[in-house]
Amino acid sequence: MPVIFDWRSAKAVISPLLAAMFGENVFSDNSFLKEYLGKRICPETIMIVDDPHIPRFGNSRVYDGDAVASRFVPVVVGGILQMWLTSLKSAAQLGVSPTGHSGNHLSNIIVGNGVHARDELMSGIAQGLLVTETMGHGANVTTGDFSCGAEGFLIEHGKVCRPVDEMTIAGNLIDMCRTMQVANDRDERLTFSVPSIYIERMMVAGKRE
Repeated sequence: MPVIFDWRSAKAVISPLLAAMFGENVFSDNSFLKEYLGKRICPETIMIVDDPHIPRFGNSRVYDGDAVASRFVPVVVGGILQMWLTSLKSAAQLGVSPTGHSGNHLSNIIVGNGVHARDELMSGIAQGLLVTETMGHGANVTTGDFSCGAEGFLIEHGKVCRPVDEMTIAGNLIDMCRTMQVANDRDERLTFSVPSIYIERMMVAGKRE
């Protein structure tokens, strides 16, 4: 069924996606995105950047642990994977320039807002799930397999119906990203700022009452 990750839980989708972009994982064949550099992994409306220069943000920085100057990094633009996130070592291994991500440390992650409100994305769902919190491991960065516990609300006929918990949701991040849509509700005060995310189809399991 369709699943919407509320902006409070949408980090669960983006975090493993970024982990698969770290140079160390790519070089060691531990990334499901290894063959996707320069290719489309999301719809063209999706943009993901790492901005270390936002004033007064806790994750802002001028250099990384390798003393490499930090810079604005457009990771995904127009749905296309633009670059790996690299330290000095992983950049040398991959033959690319370092991006200031020593120790696989991110700064301020921003996923650009979409056009529609979350409720507009929800309006076309006959039956689905609105996830407000996730629990458990999440994703296998090597294969892209995604599975976690979840709680939130059942969606029926485009409306929030009733609360549910002890649910399990599963899919593969490549398939999830291909149908991903984002709402326009990103909280700009957060250092990991992601709007609500709509995924067209995931496996959902839980006890029916």
